[in-house]
Amino acid sequence: MIRWLTLSLLLLPGCLGQSKPSSMAAARAHIGTMSPAQQKAGLILVSTSKGGQVATLRPIGLNRGVRTWLSPDQVSLSYHGGVLVATRGLGGDLMAADFVAPWQAKTNPYQRRASFLNAENQIETITLTCRATTQALREIRGRLATRTDERCGTSSDPILNSFWRLADGTVWITRQWVSDPSGYLTTELISSPPGAVAP
Repeated sequence: MIRWLTLSLLLLPGCLGQSKPSSMAAARAHIGTMSPAQQKAGLILVSTSKGGQVATLRPIGLNRGVRTWLSPDQVSLSYHGGVLVATRGLGGDLMAADFVAPWQAKTNPYQRRASFLNAENQIETITLTCRATTQALREIRGRLATRTDERCGTSSDPILNSFWRLADGTVWITRQWVSDPSGYLTTELISSPPGAVAP
């Protein structure tokens, strides 16, 4: 289901990565070896909750506010203002989701719709009731950030998403649910493409 993350671990120019999961520390060390031009061209660091794989992805396009990032073996993650709205190639893909940033919701609670590719290869759409809570600005790893947590679904089996935004509004780190087969993805924005303010 998450073959792409295993194959694209810590990619070096001209090679297809390694065959086993790596640590976040190793990924950061690899990023530190990149040239300034490589780092500034746009880069996100992604890890999975199932398997603990780590990968770096590059941006490939922006369409109506949706920015898509691509792995070397053609798996993509698409974000709108930092909110994950689609994946392709994970197996249990998120086909589409509402562009609702929890900190911008007009009501609280609010509803979010999401469509998935189920085990029968059919698209299934669900509507979730979500509630957001935002904490005060605080220092995290030497940077000032505001954390917003989003809780969706039932109290017995909730979906828990988290977003860390910098003082200038940039969505820096997120932890977002994809689907039951794929679990959660944690994304850290290492560098934005020119003019971008969020993944």
